[in-house]
Amino acid sequence: MAFEIKDPPEFTTDVEQWTRETDADGAQMAKVIEKLLNNEVFLKGLIEKLDGNAVKAGDKGIPEGVASLGADGKLEQRVDYDKIDDVPAPAWGNITGKPSNYSPSSHTHAKSEVGLGNVDNTADARKSVSYAANAGDADTVDGKHASAFAASSHTHSAATQSAAGLMSANDKKKLDGVATGANAYSHPTGNGNNHIPSGGASGQILRWSAAGTATWGSDNNTTYSAATQSAQGLMSAADKKKLDGITAGANMLKSDIVNNCTSTYTDKPLAANQGKVLMEKFNQLNSDKVAKSENPLYFRGTITGNLNRLDISPGYYVIGASGTVSNGVTNEGDSYCQFIQFGDGYKTQMIIDGTGPHTRSYIGSPSSWTPWTGTKPHITVKKFTKSGKFDTYGCYNVPITIPSGYRFGFIAQIVTNGWIGGGYGYPVGNSVDIWVHSGFTASGSIDVYIAFIL
Repeated sequence: MAFEIKDPPEFTTDVEQWTRETDADGAQMAKVIEKLLNNEVFLKGLIEKLDGNAVKAGDKGIPEGVASLGADGKLEQRVDYDKIDDVPAPAWGNITGKPSNYSPSSHTHAKSEVGLGNVDNTADARKSVSYAANAGDADTVDGKHASAFAASSHTHSAATQSAAGLMSANDKKKLDGVATGANAYSHPTGNGNNHIPSGGASGQILRWSAAGTATWGSDNNTTYSAATQSAQGLMSAADKKKLDGITAGANMLKSDIVNNCTSTYTDKPLAANQGKVLMEKFNQLNSDKVAKSENPLYFRGTITGNLNRLDISPGYYVIGASGTVSNGVTNEGDSYCQFIQFGDGYKTQMIIDGTGPHTRSYIGSPSSWTPWTGTKPHITVKKFTKSGKFDTYGCYNVPITIPSGYRFGFIAQIVTNGWIGGGYGYPVGNSVDIWVHSGFTASGSIDVYIAFIL
């Protein structure tokens, strides 16, 4: 068994002591001997280092190195080349032993002048195999160790479509099956294989010339008719308008169609057969009821004028502002209420106002209008004035105007020069005679307030 010598040698004091009582163990004892042997080598090297003849020149004059005396008996100083940049450059004239002539900075040497006369300058790639076989062993080849080169027994994988490699047997078989010159592609000719012909000018297009052949020609204007349900064409303006009126995504499912007349949907269509149902209902109403011209429920709008006329069409109307009709419940005072003209033989009429319904008919011999039912006497008071000098007891006539449809009722009040009840009177045609009280003499006016009854 060989002992291991440390490089550099190491010295240790950790050496076990063996006595007669120590168990006999050869391997453990060998370790002790190996430590003692390394201690001896370490001490021997140290002695050689201390010997002046064995000290290397590079170890002199450096920290932890060896100092030596010069010829003058002084310690020699070693230059620290790591700090050479700190040493000032000497003057050129102080340098001794320099040659008198120098070669130019750009010059060449023959290989024999530099000790390379026997060196073969041929590039390695151009050297023969015999040269490499006789070159002998070397630590490096082209600066590379043997570990940088593949072993003679190495292998390569076959190439794939994504990685380089050796050609596989299948690829070799495929390659052998490819004819020589197979890359020489020849474009086929004939219909379907011809290229765009040369020539042409701006605005021209290719036009059919023969089977599989086209030539350049003018782009003539082309017109198209509007599309129909049986022929293709351009979209007409009417179709475009219809299309714009269709909501995007308006595909209607059959389940979206409502097939009843009671649905409250606002975004679903009604089935066509429901239209038939509605029409049948409409016809039934027309057959069950009187004609529209005789139907009192037919709205005809606003009525105006004299309600006594006999040509008012049956139906229901509305009365507008006051004074727009006459011979109503309040003569000209009826306003904003309903009026119904019936189609019976008695020309029956009805007015519905805030006090309730009122009716009348055109009957009798000769026929005349009956009073409105459900009404109370309507009274209106008008003021009439006569100016002058009233200086004696007597009668003074005051003209009056009786409102249309009204009759004279009674004198409600007489005011003579501010006196209330200064006389009395009675109607005479279109005037009233007013008797002034005895002893009343004054100039001024007589105000007569007369109540008229409808």
